[in-house]
Amino acid sequence: MHTSTSPLFHEAAIDAVKNFKTNPAMNNGKPVPYTVYIPLKFALQ
Repeated sequence: MHTSTSPLFHEAAIDAVKNFKTNPAMNNGKPVPYTVYIPLKFALQ
Protein backbone atom coordinates (compact mmCIF):
# COMPACT_ATOMS: atom_id res chain seq x y z
CA MET A 1 0.00 0.00 0.00
CA HIS A 2 1.51 3.29 -1.10
CA THR A 3 -0.91 5.85 0.32
CA SER A 4 -4.28 5.90 2.00
CA THR A 5 -6.33 8.74 3.40
CA SER A 6 -7.88 6.59 6.12
CA PRO A 7 -7.25 3.23 7.78
CA LEU A 8 -10.76 2.20 6.66
CA PHE A 9 -9.82 2.79 3.02
CA HIS A 10 -6.55 0.91 3.59
CA GLU A 11 -8.44 -2.19 4.74
CA ALA A 12 -11.02 -1.89 1.95
CA ALA A 13 -8.27 -1.56 -0.67
CA ILE A 14 -6.50 -4.68 0.59
CA ASP A 15 -9.79 -6.61 0.57
CA ALA A 16 -10.51 -5.39 -2.98
CA VAL A 17 -7.23 -6.67 -4.45
CA LYS A 18 -6.95 -9.96 -2.54
CA ASN A 19 -8.62 -11.86 -5.39
CA PHE A 20 -6.88 -10.09 -8.29
CA LYS A 21 -5.01 -12.44 -10.60
CA THR A 22 -1.93 -11.46 -12.59
CA ASN A 23 0.49 -13.30 -14.80
CA PRO A 24 4.15 -12.97 -13.85
CA ALA A 25 6.41 -10.73 -15.89
CA MET A 26 8.67 -12.92 -17.99
CA ASN A 27 12.15 -12.51 -19.43
CA ASN A 28 13.43 -15.27 -21.71
CA GLY A 29 10.72 -17.57 -20.40
CA LYS A 30 11.57 -17.03 -16.72
CA PRO A 31 9.52 -15.05 -14.21
CA VAL A 32 11.12 -11.80 -13.06
CA PRO A 33 10.24 -9.40 -10.22
CA TYR A 34 7.75 -6.69 -11.10
CA THR A 35 5.53 -4.12 -9.46
CA VAL A 36 1.84 -3.59 -10.17
CA TYR A 37 0.14 -0.28 -9.42
CA ILE A 38 -3.61 -0.53 -8.95
CA PRO A 39 -5.24 2.85 -8.39
CA LEU A 40 -8.50 2.52 -6.46
CA LYS A 41 -11.17 5.18 -6.04
CA PHE A 42 -13.74 5.01 -3.28
CA ALA A 43 -17.03 6.87 -3.06
CA LEU A 44 -19.12 7.07 0.09
CA GLN A 45 -22.83 6.49 -0.42
